Amino acid sequence: MAGKGGEWFLAVSIGFFAFASMTAWGCYGQQAILWLGGNEKEKKAYICLFCLVSLWGAYGGEDNFFTISDVLNALVCLPNMVCLFLLSKEVSFPKAAKNQGKKQKTKPGRP
Repeated sequence: MAGKGGEWFLAVSIGFFAFASMTAWGCYGQQAILWLGGNEKEKKAYICLFCLVSLWGAYGGEDNFFTISDVLNALVCLPNMVCLFLLSKEVSFPKAAKNQGKKQKTKPGRP
């Protein structure tokens, strides 16, 4: 797979992966809009916005795009972190897990 054949195979594979990823994220976003109570009008608005942002990501400045992407991913993470913190008292651990890592007291002469 070395040489020109490998280069072409890699380029085509990356192109297919990018296309499949964009298609999947577009469908995922549409379903999220509908699940949140959106109608067909909001779904079409999402598709237009998704296409515009995709074009901006492909042809625009990548520095700003990745910064905004990181911020939006962090905003998705925030509610999960808050819920984990608030529900931490609800989680029960087995007794063996609580004692794991603690030194066991043994009497002298016994292993």
